[in-house]
Amino acid sequence: AALNDGWRVCSGRYVVRMDADDISLPWRIERQVAFMERHPDVVASGTGLLPFQSQPPFLGLPARFPGDEAGIATRLLFNPPIMHPTAILRRSALNPQALYSPDMPQAEDYELWTRLAGSHRLGNIGDLCLLYRRSATSISSARRSEQISQAGELRQRNLARLLGAGFAAEHGEAHAELMLRRYAPTALVEHLPDYLRLLLGQPAVSAPVIAKVWFSYCLGWSRAGGDGARLFRRLDTGHGALLRHVISLQELLR
Repeated sequence: AALNDGWRVCSGRYVVRMDADDISLPWRIERQVAFMERHPDVVASGTGLLPFQSQPPFLGLPARFPGDEAGIATRLLFNPPIMHPTAILRRSALNPQALYSPDMPQAEDYELWTRLAGSHRLGNIGDLCLLYRRSATSISSARRSEQISQAGELRQRNLARLLGAGFAAEHGEAHAELMLRRYAPTALVEHLPDYLRLLLGQPAVSAPVIAKVWFSYCLGWSRAGGDGARLFRRLDTGHGALLRHVISLQELLR
C-alpha cells in the first residue's frame, strides 16, 4: 500500500526506488536514465549490486543480472529478474493509480516483474549502482515463510508461461525442490542435475542463468557438508574448480 501511495504522487518521467537501508552510488540515476532513454521499449530495469553487512564478512560478492530477453525470462523461473532496490520504472507506460498487487505483499516485486513480463520488456545494466544491506531484521528475513510461499506460486506461474502448462504440471515439484534448498535426504539433491539438464534442453531457456542457479545450489550443498564440486560437475564439467575456489575464499573470509 505504501509503495502504491508513493507511486501515485510521483510526477517525473521515471520513478527510481530503493530500500531505506541501502545506499545508491553517485552514478546510479544518471546511468539508469541513460539506459532507459536508449531503450524506449523497456518499461523497467535494474542494475548490479554489492551486498554488505555489519558483521564479517563485511562485503559479499558482486551480483549482476541478465539483460537479454531469454535471460530475464529464465531468471523469472527462479527469482525476480530485477533487484527491487535498483529498479527504475517508466511511469507513462504503467498504471498511474496502482503498480503493486495487494495479493502478494511479501513478494510484491516478483509479482510485478512476472506481470509486466507478459506484455512488456524488462532490462538490466551490468554496472554496480547500489550497496545492498543484508540484515536479520529485514522484511525478507522476518516474514520468510510467507515470502517463500508466494514466491513458489510465482515460480510455477512463470514455469507454465515459458515452457507450457504440461511441463509445469509434470516437473513443478522438481522445480520447487531446487528452490527450497532441502539437502536431505540426499536423493533430493542427486536427482536435480537430471531436471536441470531437461531445462537446458528447452530452446527458450538461457544456459548462463541455469549455470548461475546451479552454482549457487551446489555452493549451498557444500556448506551443508556435501561435495558441491562433484555435484556441479554432473551438469557442467567446466566450472568445478571455480566452485572449489569460491568455497575456499568463503572459508578464509569466515
